[in-house]
Amino acid sequence: VVANMTLTDQNVLEINCGRGAGAAWCVHTHASHSYIGIDPSQDVINLCQRLYSTIPRLFFVVADATKHLPFENESIDIILCIEATHAFGEPVAIAQFVNGVVRVLRLNGYLLWCDFCYMNGSDTSIYDLIANDELII
Repeated sequence: VVANMTLTDQNVLEINCGRGAGAAWCVHTHASHSYIGIDPSQDVINLCQRLYSTIPRLFFVVADATKHLPFENESIDIILCIEATHAFGEPVAIAQFVNGVVRVLRLNGYLLWCDFCYMNGSDTSIYDLIANDELII
């Protein structure tokens, strides 16, 4: 997803960072200005902090992207959301996530969103949600 992007000197936010290995790789490989990984699980964030606390410019924060992104308006250059939104549940949660992204993303910033999205276990895709005005991007 980041192959054609430059993360160098950018403020990067990763949604649902999991165990943090991808975040650590991105900081080592791309020298971002700051890289923040968020996850709703305190246990996951504790693990990330324990494993990667020595890496400069890499931070981990407990946050649920379907409720609130605890960052200032227009403060993030690039947002990565890799295989997270399929677990968000209802379309309203995805819409809340998108609204948060729009709020914190800087003008001319990038959302790198890669996932498969189904609603309520059905075959309804993200494209169906957009087509039916249930999700507006």
